[in-house]
This record gives sequence, structure tokens and C-alpha cells, in this order.
Amino acid sequence: MNINPPPIKLLMIGNKKLEYYKDLLIKADTGLHHQLFSIINQLFKDRKDIKILDVACGEGAFASRLFDTGFKNVNCVDIDSQNFKFSGRINFTEIDLNNYSDVSHFVTNNAGEYDLVIGMETIEHLENPWLYIRMLKTVLKKDGVLILTTPNINSIYSKIIYILRDRFFLFMESNLSYYHINPISTFEIETICKYNDLNIVEIFPGGTYPIIWIKRNDLLFSFLYSMSNIFFYPFAKGQKFGWCNIYICKRVENQEF
Repeated sequence: MNINPPPIKLLMIGNKKLEYYKDLLIKADTGLHHQLFSIINQLFKDRKDIKILDVACGEGAFASRLFDTGFKNVNCVDIDSQNFKFSGRINFTEIDLNNYSDVSHFVTNNAGEYDLVIGMETIEHLENPWLYIRMLKTVLKKDGVLILTTPNINSIYSKIIYILRDRFFLFMESNLSYYHINPISTFEIETICKYNDLNIVEIFPGGTYPIIWIKRNDLLFSFLYSMSNIFFYPFAKGQKFGWCNIYICKRVENQEF
């Protein structure tokens, strides 16, 4: 695949800015929706008729962005139909991704249906990441594409925080309030995909992870974060940067549903 990766921001001063689409707050890191939209347009620029599944779509901001730009066959699933803002315009199915019966029923009815499956910032909220990825793979067509994102616990800053706090960044006690319960490393994603007949063809840094970040109201964070990125860059392995990781996956050829 020939995809231009999202650019890495070198310097940021101040806090991240909230982003909206159609007055809906985007509940993902700054820039991630735009990055995924760019990737999808590169992958399917001449195929607006593809069938898309947006998993754990929330209020539907990203699905609506796709729909508004010509991808008319967009389908969404999430746990609460009352929270979805585009009912009647975009197809929606209510399922609990932590409920095996719900997942099994959806997979049975949708095996091999989708050209593109999007699992954006969801796996870290779930009790069973293996079940989740197995579901996403099964509903893909044989030549379909899976785009999966999750917070990057492999980043330099996350590794430093783990040394200091015995917790990964974005998976502290305070993050339990929005159900960040499952920190997933790249190695674990690779392992799950390998045993479920998925090839990871690209890994990109996602969201906004500046190398140097100066917060005027938090100089201690600014110093620790920025110096960690600069000093440990030559020694760190794996996905050094990225607030989250973007995984582009395809089914292993010749695998049946």
C-alpha cells in the first residue's frame, strides 16, 4: 500500500484544541479523525461505493464525515442507539461489544460483508481484545481493509511514565472514569492479528504527539515529556511517537470466513 503517513508535530505550545464536526465534539485525540479520513481517501479514492462499518461509532461524527463526502454505504454499531445522532440517514445497529451473544449474532449476520472496517479508539475499552479483533476480521471481505487504532503505550513518554508510576500513560486510575481498562501494546496487536489470519501492512503514529510540548500551566510535565522524547530517542524501540497507533490490516489470502 502506498499511503502518506500523518506528519509528526515537532513543537506545540499550550493545550490541545477541541475539535468538532457538525457541532459534535470529536471524542478522539486531536487530528485523528482527519488522519483516518486522509488514509481512507488514499485507499479508496476511486471507490466511493464501498461498504463501510464504523465500530463503536459514538454519536456518529466520523461516519457522518464519510457519508457527507460520498461514502454513502456507511454502517455503524455501538452500545446506545439513543446516543447516535444520524439515525434514519446512516444505518445503525445496537450491540454491546463486551457481550458475546451480541457479537456472535452480529458476526453471523454480517460475515464477509464489508470492504472497510474501522475500529477507532475502542479496543482499550473492551474486556476481550481477541474477541473484538476476531469479529472485525470475520466481517471483512476477503480483500477488505481493517483500520484499527488504540493509545500508543509504546511511546517514549508512556515508557517513562511506566517506570515512574508503574502505569502506562492514559491508563491511570483517573482514566478508568471513561473505561480505559485495556492497554494494548503493538506486540499484542501483532500477536492477536497473527493468530487470527490478519496481516498488518502499515503502522502509523496517530493523533497529536509533539516532540517538544510546552504547557504554560504545567512546567513539570513540559520538562519531563520533552526531555524524555529528546534524550531517549536514540535508545527507544518500536513506535516512539504517536498519541495512538494506526494499524492498517488485511485478511491473509486464501482464508475462508
